[in-house]
Amino acid sequence: MKAMIFAAGLGTRLGEISREKPKALVDVNGKTALRLAAEKLGAAGFEDLIVNIHHHPALMMEEIERLRSDGFRITISDETAELLDTGGGLLNARHFFSSEPFLCYNVDIFTDLNISDIYNSTLPPEHWRHWLSGTGRGTGSSWLIKQAGYGAGVTWQQRRR
Repeated sequence: MKAMIFAAGLGTRLGEISREKPKALVDVNGKTALRLAAEKLGAAGFEDLIVNIHHHPALMMEEIERLRSDGFRITISDETAELLDTGGGLLNARHFFSSEPFLCYNVDIFTDLNISDIYNSTLPPEHWRHWLSGTGRGTGSSWLIKQAGYGAGVTWQQRRR
């Protein structure tokens, strides 16, 4: 299965922490946020990842090379010339995806939810894509995006703790 990790953001809400390194490389209990996301997705069966990069791309590439050397299969979606935000980032990475369902995952999601269960419990996979994003306010958002065109038939579900 394929997944996209959104990791290009500037991390401005982190203030000083993200001036020297991107949010994706912030240390969380001894691991980078990017490594935690890759491990979470890998454990859920997503063996083919694409990561978008923009902020401090050389540092991002160093971490991605470490992840690759640990066995993660990672493709780069390069946004170094221009930060494309979420929709533009997904559109820029469209070459990576096929007609098979895929998952989009923000690098700053830290959850104990079972990603496999969420992914497999959606509507018939031939019609939907699953999107996980975090609001940063103690809630998680789950977007189901209908396959028939970008932005068509979007449904939003919120899971509260």
